[in-house]
Amino acid sequence: MINLALRFDDPSKTSNHQLESDIIQVLEKYRIPATFAVIPYKHSQESPIIALEKQDVAHLINAGKKNIIEIALHGYSHTSNGHLTINSEFSGHPVNEQDRLIKIGRNLLESIFDQPVTGFVPPWNSYDENTILALKNQNFQYLSANWNTVGLDQPINLIPRTCHITQLKLAVEEAHLFKKSPCIIVTTFHHYDFKEESGDKGKLDLNDFSALLDWINNQTDISTTTLNGISQMHSPHELQKPILFYERFKNSHWRIRQFMPQYCLYPNKDWSFNFALSRLR
Repeated sequence: MINLALRFDDPSKTSNHQLESDIIQVLEKYRIPATFAVIPYKHSQESPIIALEKQDVAHLINAGKKNIIEIALHGYSHTSNGHLTINSEFSGHPVNEQDRLIKIGRNLLESIFDQPVTGFVPPWNSYDENTILALKNQNFQYLSANWNTVGLDQPINLIPRTCHITQLKLAVEEAHLFKKSPCIIVTTFHHYDFKEESGDKGKLDLNDFSALLDWINNQTDISTTTLNGISQMHSPHELQKPILFYERFKNSHWRIRQFMPQYCLYPNKDWSFNFALSRLR
């Protein structure tokens, strides 16, 4: 069985709400849930910081009530802190500052959506050990970023993004190489991936998105869920072992990497041996 979760990043006070509504409409049509990683605050020219309000996200509130989407916390304001050479909102901050920002953002989202927010998606998929400690202090259930070993020694579910939405069919093909081992696919997408937002720079339009979801529904071995759903299925230990295995072998020679999954996460303890056998068939 393939457990598939869709993660849509960056809904905010200033994002394209019409596009978000159209995406939700497609999700509802095919009865496929998704996790929306929402930014609680934004910087603007008029004000140093502006908070998300209920009237900004009535479409998300309604979709949440229908269980079409799950709300996750996507940082504080999605602003790089300038502490590193790469973009990161949280890495480099002391744990008390990260704890403060996460708490403020979470409280705002919970007051707006009137439901617990148990998942955290760091902006630019960047975080550090202090982020993990802050999430642990606040009893978050999961963190979803890239393949990353930071936090493997902590009791929190790490659920990496395994592929971009344009790679989803490749991920399913990979999963079909070994049908006996249950796997997880987490596919991400953003507003700018859509031609409705980015014109010719977009990678797909709403019709393509609809066709992809229709294709998903026609796959008898795919079960769709949210990131919270994935988190409920597995313990941190079950998810951490394949992440560590992936990290150890990602820079190996291509002759070795060809036996490694590129787009899927296998929580089964025997997956590595069986996956290699499937490649030899």
